[in-house]
Amino acid sequence: MAEAELPLIIADSLGIPRDEVELEADVVGLDLALRGGAWRFAVELAGTPPATYAAKWERLQAVRLKGSSWVRLLAVPYMTEHGRELCEASGINWLDMSGNASVRGSGLRLHVEGRPNKHARPGRPSSPFATRAVRLTRALLQAPDRTWTISECAAASGLDLSQASRTVRRLVDDALLSREAGVVRVPSPERLLEAWRADADFTKHRRVEGVVAAKSGEALAPQLSRRLAELGIPSAATGLAAAWQLDRFAAFRLTTFYVAKWPSDSQLAELRVQTTAAAPNVWLVVPNDDGVFDGATVVDGVRCVHPVQVYVDLKGHPERAPEAAEHLKRRVLKWGDA
Repeated sequence: MAEAELPLIIADSLGIPRDEVELEADVVGLDLALRGGAWRFAVELAGTPPATYAAKWERLQAVRLKGSSWVRLLAVPYMTEHGRELCEASGINWLDMSGNASVRGSGLRLHVEGRPNKHARPGRPSSPFATRAVRLTRALLQAPDRTWTISECAAASGLDLSQASRTVRRLVDDALLSREAGVVRVPSPERLLEAWRADADFTKHRRVEGVVAAKSGEALAPQLSRRLAELGIPSAATGLAAAWQLDRFAAFRLTTFYVAKWPSDSQLAELRVQTTAAAPNVWLVVPNDDGVFDGATVVDGVRCVHPVQVYVDLKGHPERAPEAAEHLKRRVLKWGDA
């Protein structure tokens, strides 16, 4: 949505023809880069919780950009009153998908307010697999045979009681959880897993794509895991690399690691990642929520995310990912036909 709508919103805000605002080729470290009028816009995408804005803005400020025409800004679905106050106090430039904005840059001042939230969705609550809410599903699937109170759901997932309760209610409404006598359980772990996978979108995470010289993915995974640890970057393998570590199903080329922070240029050099090369064999992925690391374990020297996370992530991978996912579900998770 951001790629489609941001150029239009920026053009309207600047008062220039819409075809004069263009997406630029990927700039390392940015969610989006756009050129419009005399300016280039470095964009960090953020969700609706204002508590994330300061960290997002700090990360955006750390991106090195060449030239003086860049304007940094957060793009959010809709800016609430609380969010406006926080951004004003912190000097954060922002723009929302309804056209409201507060942006200051070299020779630029945009201020638009009062436009209603055109993406508001009345009625049903948001997906139980939304960015933070999915922590509950992840926790449930890591212990699928037990029963849970709402308090235990909140503690295991890191959600507050209110969000845990709303998420449980939605999962019960969708027949993915059952509730009786004050406790809930997972009647079919496979059905819950498939519902999560159907909703998942691996492209929502940010990633660095590059090439590291290696004989194979099997050789590269432990090498990359070791280098990340030496640099003090918390990480865990997922996708094809993790599927291989867990079950040795099939050879692979693409090695994917979640990393807890965006690697600097110097760290990429230490990792020997060439980001300008074509046909990448490495994805370093900064997750949109660090809950992906919940349940991670070390397997043969390589830290891997939990098998349920690997299964879901394989949906966004190439090569033999569909076969690897099915094999993982049946042989490691032991769900579905034997």
